[in-house]
Amino acid sequence: MRKLIMICLFFITGYTLNAQTNAIEAKAAYLLAEESYGKGDYKKTLEFLSQVREALGNTNCKILYLQIMATRELHAKDSANNDILPLILQFEKSPDYPNFNEEKALEISKLKLLVKSEQKAITDKQAELTLAREKRRDSLAKARTQAHKDAFINTVTLKGQFNITLDELDKANPKWKVKKWVADKVSPTVELYHNTAYSFDTAEFPFPTIPSMKGSHNPFTILGVYVKDGKVTGYQVLQAYSTYIYEGSLPIYNINVGLPVSLANIYSTSLLLDPIITPFTINGATANRYLWTEGKYGFMIEEMHYLKGGGGIVKIVETKFYNPTEKETALYHPSEK
Repeated sequence: MRKLIMICLFFITGYTLNAQTNAIEAKAAYLLAEESYGKGDYKKTLEFLSQVREALGNTNCKILYLQIMATRELHAKDSANNDILPLILQFEKSPDYPNFNEEKALEISKLKLLVKSEQKAITDKQAELTLAREKRRDSLAKARTQAHKDAFINTVTLKGQFNITLDELDKANPKWKVKKWVADKVSPTVELYHNTAYSFDTAEFPFPTIPSMKGSHNPFTILGVYVKDGKVTGYQVLQAYSTYIYEGSLPIYNINVGLPVSLANIYSTSLLLDPIITPFTINGATANRYLWTEGKYGFMIEEMHYLKGGGGIVKIVETKFYNPTEKETALYHPSEK
């Protein structure tokens, strides 16, 4: 019996010591969180608050208040941030909320109303833009004639024929010698035959990453040919590859960043057809896709840009494609299944 009592006392003592240690660690982490907040390091504030919650095994209004304020400051330039309201709801449902500092509770309530107002303004603006786009699309559709549709197809087929074999393509363009190009498997059914002057990094596909010194990378040259099930489905063209990274080249970089928009506007005006624009990231860099489709034909401009050195790098490729399934989607790409 005495042995059993000693064992129980041992576990109770261990549990108490562990709880005391956790409480001390939580207090220390909270103090560091407050210090970080005072220094304007909101990311660090949230990291320390995470340690507080981990040490305590729960949270409370005091912790949530600082978490809300730090999150708000961290995303001060992002009115659309959706992290705040769930935190405020958790704050208001916390068991200690009725006894929490009234002034701070009122501050959080005001913040909730402000965030809701900001998000409503964003939603209203998005609805307004959507309506404007729909009206413009309808207006363009009414103004389009068969001549515009023919011009679209001519634009797409300018670089070469579709739905032909590589043998037929080489016969039509004997100087290309596409069958001797490097063939990369980009999907189970699609291969990209690309000029040996270019190479592709998977992380930055479909953009070339290392232009070979053996070949030219002048704009408007054929980068590659997409082949699906033995038939040509797309032609990739290099529109721009600028590497202005020397000191003072930022203005040139900024001009090149704007090229895709200018090119898209030219196409939209001449064809009376607006593109579907899809923003995405390539290996952490900003990128955009502009897609136009007309029945089984389509083309897209894809661009990526990022700062480097005293300027930055801009890559722009254009793909003309034939889509036998008429899969009209912003995510369509010749390399997809």
